[in-house]
Amino acid sequence: MRKIVITCVMVAMTAFCANAQVFIGGGLGLNVNGGSYTDGSTTTSYPTAFTIEFAPKVGFYLNDAFAIGAGFGIANGSFKIIDADPEISGSLTEWSFRGFARMRLAETGDLGLHVEGSVGIGGENWKITQGSTTNTGDPTTTIFLGVLPVITYEVTRGLSLEATCDFLQLGFVSRTTKNSDDSNQKRTNYSFDLGVNSDNYWTYVDQYGYSVSADLVSSAPLIKIGLILKF
Repeated sequence: MRKIVITCVMVAMTAFCANAQVFIGGGLGLNVNGGSYTDGSTTTSYPTAFTIEFAPKVGFYLNDAFAIGAGFGIANGSFKIIDADPEISGSLTEWSFRGFARMRLAETGDLGLHVEGSVGIGGENWKITQGSTTNTGDPTTTIFLGVLPVITYEVTRGLSLEATCDFLQLGFVSRTTKNSDDSNQKRTNYSFDLGVNSDNYWTYVDQYGYSVSADLVSSAPLIKIGLILKF
């Protein structure tokens, strides 16, 4: 009986690999913020921020319209508030692992419109420095579900370019933060929204009572540009 089961599994895997098309790819996103506000003779600088995100992935095209896979993402951002006295600076690093499924909704010529759903887990670490004082954030774990549109352009049969529209994402996120000084203390936040789902540096700045006039600074790029190689 065991041999029959093993044989059936091997036959199924062989059939799957014969019909599925393997692909590898990834996306890159950038976000830069800055600016100033002038009121008469007084000019106030907004926080300056720079974020870069890299998200490689691998998967299978089960047919021309449907694919499944897994990916890893890492983002690193930094910011400065130069109007603070002394100056405030900080950094935020985020990572994630996810599984995803993608389905093609429409196609015209070499252009394609897809919807991609994903589920995964991640985490984040951040720190803020003002003068000689540095505050480090408690460890945070993130669980997320999301659906977003993806636009593709087929350059050749084996190469496609894609744009992942994060600003149109419909998603649910649960963040659990544990107190570094007391393992019995933790806080959990939930969010469900349409649009970019990300932290902002101002949340962390305001947490420590820094009084600086500034707009929110998003930590996530709105669009990621990437490519797909099919084998």
